[in-house]
Amino acid sequence: MAGREQRANAITPVELRHLLEGPVSRATGMIVWTIGQRRGIEGIEPVVTGSVSIQDCRLRIQFNFQSPWHVSLTFHGNNVALRRVCVNGHDRKVPGRVHMHTYVPADGNERTVGLADFPACLPHATVEDIDFRKMFEAFAVLCNVDVGSIDWVDPPVEGVN
Repeated sequence: MAGREQRANAITPVELRHLLEGPVSRATGMIVWTIGQRRGIEGIEPVVTGSVSIQDCRLRIQFNFQSPWHVSLTFHGNNVALRRVCVNGHDRKVPGRVHMHTYVPADGNERTVGLADFPACLPHATVEDIDFRKMFEAFAVLCNVDVGSIDWVDPPVEGVN
């Protein structure tokens, strides 16, 4: 199933398979949370892949303070979303509360599948009730990234006005 379209051939199929199935990449340092203009918040963690052809790799987790139960997790590289997981997102073609998009290099589209066993939160949960770390760690496993050495910092409970 197709998702949103991105730039084609930003990464080769071999490189994508290597990232998602080959030797484990690793994230190091501390997750940094930033608050945007529309009360959105994102945490970004750089990823070391060991590949010189894949630039600016990072894991990102995003939500909005008005609806923190809508969580988006993204694995970026070469300026495209290589893999995304949407928690409580809307995709009419995929049943369930959680689905995953994976970049297709040939045309820039995404393959979308449901994820029944991904740690999710209930709709209308508060920031305090959501285990963002558990989601982030589960997503990292799906992306073949070791996050065991990062310094996790919980997101702020409220945005800065």
